[in-house]
Amino acid sequence: NVGAAEGIRRNMAVVNDKGIVGKISHVSEHYSVALSALSDKFVVSAMLGDGTVGKIMWDGKDPEFVTLSGIPQSVKVKPLD
Repeated sequence: NVGAAEGIRRNMAVVNDKGIVGKISHVSEHYSVALSALSDKFVVSAMLGDGTVGKIMWDGKDPEFVTLSGIPQSVKVKPLD
């Protein structure tokens, strides 16, 4: 029951205390719809600590893990990046 009148806009992140869980896909004046991160249609940009940009998507298998792609092999990804 929250939409554009309350400041919600398309592509805003939906987060909880553990991180991103989705993004807003549709907004009307008083309602909005979120696309779950556990959807094959969900893709979001991600940036490592050194500024390298990639994309995150779910492979449809384990809901505890997502795939980070588009990062060159020369970039060393560190824990918690």
